[in-house]
Amino acid sequence: VGKSRKMEIAQARQVSMYLCRDIMGTSLNNIGMFFGGRDHTTVMHALKTVREKKTTDIRMEKMITLIRKELGFSFL
Repeated sequence: VGKSRKMEIAQARQVSMYLCRDIMGTSLNNIGMFFGGRDHTTVMHALKTVREKKTTDIRMEKMITLIRKELGFSFL
């Protein structure tokens, strides 16, 4: 939720934004507000980045699948 730009933290934040949108269908504005008052375009960028990484990085795909499974949303 913080302002850190460290790659590991930023990537975790982007994946969290992606899952909020994907699982709960939360609006871009609400996701941005929850993640420290970010603009909806920042959320759009995060979603696009994660979608692209999922198609090119098998590790990212596996990580998201594992998180969804642990949250109990593997069926969606």
